[in-house]
Amino acid sequence: MTEPEDVSRAWLNHVENRTIVLEELKLLYVPVPKSAWTSVLWLLTELMNLPPARFAHSIKPEVASHMLVHDYAIWAQERRRLRDLSPEVRERALTEDDWLRFTIVREPGGKLWSGWQSKILLREPVYAGFHATDSWFPAPPSDADEVLADFHAFVEALAAGWTTNTKMRDPHWGRQYDVASQLPLTHIGRLEDVGATVDALRAHVARFTDATVELRHENALQIGYDPVVYDEKSAATVRELFAQDFSAYGYPPITGNADPAALGRWRVKAEPKFTAMRELISRHDRIAVLAAEARRRQQTADTEIKELRRTVKAGEKELTAQRSRVEKLQRRLDRLESSFSWRATAPLRAVRARVGRRRGAR
Repeated sequence: MTEPEDVSRAWLNHVENRTIVLEELKLLYVPVPKSAWTSVLWLLTELMNLPPARFAHSIKPEVASHMLVHDYAIWAQERRRLRDLSPEVRERALTEDDWLRFTIVREPGGKLWSGWQSKILLREPVYAGFHATDSWFPAPPSDADEVLADFHAFVEALAAGWTTNTKMRDPHWGRQYDVASQLPLTHIGRLEDVGATVDALRAHVARFTDATVELRHENALQIGYDPVVYDEKSAATVRELFAQDFSAYGYPPITGNADPAALGRWRVKAEPKFTAMRELISRHDRIAVLAAEARRRQQTADTEIKELRRTVKAGEKELTAQRSRVEKLQRRLDRLESSFSWRATAPLRAVRARVGRRRGAR
């Protein structure tokens, strides 16, 4: 599949803006969405003694407080992103052998299901804003077969828009290989064996500190993943789109569901979750409304601030002009008072002043 340059640029931007570097621990983390990203970020905040309160006042429209750790404006303020590093530190981080440069990947079929469910099916505000008018955008879940049909429609829309729709170039459903291959990583862990990555982190961090290294579980799925969610067509599409992920990280390619009994068991597990999911969706919709109102108010405030700044600037300009006129008059007065004629007529002005005072006294 031939892809335009801006597709590759999307993954490079993700790496530059979201890779976290802890220079004091010689640690570099490239995040792959839906592969313990949230959990690892919280672990990194603990290792660098960045308190949770630092994120508490974030205005990023996340749907839960534990997701605020994804506010990369705060990471930028801490100068912890790859793009924030000085050339010298960046060179060391990417070349020195004693750094741990790591990421975590995941079985592609499960990753895509997880990304679609959390961002699209549950209508996270940002993604609903991107896709709510698309024909494949799902209704709130009420029937298991409809949920599967909506997921399959998304898979086909993803394939159709892979190289033409910028909103489909999102790391939540992009190829992991396109992200992980951007940097010379020393450890690529698998979510299915995340304990091995935690062990590698503990061993590396222990060289610098006795801090505890524990990975908290965040952002769990509402409907657990089972390969039976793929039919033959959607499975074939995923095998093609994510061929590099399957081969590079040793995952067996998925096949379409051919076991009605397994699909029936999945339905039994999934359908009891729908009521709670609809309630969650209604909250997300409300968050979207509040976020839109907050943005409107912010835009209004920004406009008012710009107008006040223009007024102040105009006032400063007028004040500068007035000062210039006063200075010119003062210089003219100084020249006049220092002239010969002014000095020569000084006695006459003094006489006139005395006469004026006498007349006033009568």
